[in-house]
Amino acid sequence: AHTQFLYDFALTRYGEISSTTKMNDDKVKIIIEIPTRGIFGLRTKLISMTKGDLIFQSKLKGYEPYKGPIKR
Repeated sequence: AHTQFLYDFALTRYGEISSTTKMNDDKVKIIIEIPTRGIFGLRTKLISMTKGDLIFQSKLKGYEPYKGPIKR
């Protein structure tokens, strides 16, 4: 249920789904490549939606050309 929200939210922020791996019956690992400015607000929304049941990690992959304005 939460994965669809994450996919939709990432796409509106110029994100691309790199991989999705089912870890066990109720856990899924999703790797999304998204511009840094696209993740502002994402962590807060996900923590609220999942009631804190998530692990959120980010790291810089590199620099890419500007993709356009972020929709709010």
